[in-house]
Amino acid sequence: MKTLLQSVFDSTDKLESQAKEKALQEAISKLPEDQRKILTLYYSNHIPIREISVEMGCSVTTTYSKLNRALFTLRNMFNPGVYKKMYDILYPETGRPIPQ
Repeated sequence: MKTLLQSVFDSTDKLESQAKEKALQEAISKLPEDQRKILTLYYSNHIPIREISVEMGCSVTTTYSKLNRALFTLRNMFNPGVYKKMYDILYPETGRPIPQ
């Protein structure tokens, strides 16, 4: 399983590991509470998605969705242009802004 740092940062980033960790913690603090909790349970506590969904009181699908939304948001904070282009390619018909 990838670490949260590996899931958010591109391998070409120049920041040192400690600086990345600090920046990541600041970014995580800006996420909605449910997304923060799912990230922590999944990446720090290594709890399976099924167990997280039971604890959060939502479906496995919703839990995956919130985890992916949190990762997308974090990645977009550090690499905004890359993920906007990807979103535009995946959802060209919507004409909506990237969800936050």
